Amino acid sequence: MKAVIDKNRYFTGNYAEVGELEGSVEVESIPQETDRLKRTSYQYADGEWVFDQAYYQKRLEEGQSEELARIKAERTAQSKQNLKQYLETCKLSSTCHKGIEKQYSMTSEKQQHLANMILTATMAAQAGISYQPSWNAAGEECTYDWTIGELQQLAMEMEGAVRPLVSKQQRMEVSIQEADSLDELGAIDISFEDQEEANAEEIK
Repeated sequence: MKAVIDKNRYFTGNYAEVGELEGSVEVESIPQETDRLKRTSYQYADGEWVFDQAYYQKRLEEGQSEELARIKAERTAQSKQNLKQYLETCKLSSTCHKGIEKQYSMTSEKQQHLANMILTATMAAQAGISYQPSWNAAGEECTYDWTIGELQQLAMEMEGAVRPLVSKQQRMEVSIQEADSLDELGAIDISFEDQEEANAEEIK
């Protein structure tokens, strides 16, 4: 039987009962561990396989650290995605436009578009250029009867509603990075369903 060992004479996991393999040595048997990490922590010396506990433990800890880092990145990305999805489903209730209470979307795209609308309208007013800003309530078409002041009020209310959510996501991220184990990581709540009230659909 041929078994392939690395330069430090640790079993690579590759072997052949017949034929030749590059980097292999003649052996009577191979480690029978079902766990690949344990199986490849055997070192071939003086015709025998010797399990290297220190080498195995080091590789185990390195693997756990890599796994922890990978899952931290995944959980962080998921917390951001959860916030995005939450903002897509929740609406801001406001009377900013003509004193009529309506619901307004608060997605990141809407926030950016609103900021651009205010900037454009303000620059036009300062330059003495005629420009009529517009906006729309959720599920409605844009109307061209908005004032800069109304848009600014909506922007401030929107910022006041979104900031606590962003802060919550940032706290989640800090907790994720501070976690020392997979169990601690799994216990971190990265949902937004408890904001205001369970499964809330509106932020007022």
